Parts: sequence; C-alpha cells; structure tokens
Amino acid sequence: MDTINLALLSRLIRARLNASTKDDKEWVDKHTVYIDEILKALPHGSGIDAGMQINYDLSTDTKIVFNFSWHHMDEHGYYDGWSDHELIITPVFGDKDLRLTGRRLGNIKDHLYQMFDTIFVVTNQTETQNESIALHRKLNPETSN
Repeated sequence: MDTINLALLSRLIRARLNASTKDDKEWVDKHTVYIDEILKALPHGSGIDAGMQINYDLSTDTKIVFNFSWHHMDEHGYYDGWSDHELIITPVFGDKDLRLTGRRLGNIKDHLYQMFDTIFVVTNQTETQNESIALHRKLNPETSN
C-alpha cells in the first residue's frame, strides 16, 4: 500500500494557498498538479468506490480535509446504500490526529481509522525533502539531472 507524506502534503497545500492569495494561477495550478500526484495513493474501491477528494476550501497546512462516500453492504453481501464522510487530519507534535464525520460510521469506523492511519505517514525533515525532490523530478523530467 502506498503512503502519503503528511509533511510534504501540508507544505504543498500552504504553497498553493499562498499562490492563491496572490492570484497567481500558474503556481496554484503547479502546486495542484503536485498535490494530485501525491494523492494518487488515496484509497479507491473496497467501500470507497467513488474515490476521495481533497477539500481545498477547508484545507490548510494545519488541517487537511478529504471528502468521500462509503458504499455499505448488508449482512448478505448486497450493497445497501451510501453515506458521505469527511476525513480531517491535523498534525499533533510529530504525529497526526484523524477525525471522521458522517452518518452510519458504526461498523466501518475502526476499519477506516486503521486504513487512514497506515496511508498518512509522518516523516522526518530529510525524508520529506527527499520525497519532494523525487516528486519534482518525476513531474519535471526535462529539468532533472
């Protein structure tokens, strides 16, 4: 399972917000491309059948919000409707706090917390810098040495 470096994601969200504040569409778009590349590691399928989307309107470098829907199944294995949820991630002293919102969380809550805790990782500054460089090289092969 791929992971998402929260420090790098947070840094890119802050850079995107800064560019947006300055009405710099070029850099908003560039940072969005980087964020989208990182978020390819978000889960899809196995209940999160419609994917997950970052909520740029609510996200900052200190609070990252994702929207997703869960496709429920009944005790016979048949699909039993959808419920809408938010995943809210906040950094907490070198770790992270995960919070889920939405109805019908009861029987899926522990599964979702475990899955998201595995996907979203907190790394040290060197690892974050190395991931940032690798991401830049992947998205800009013409400028990489």
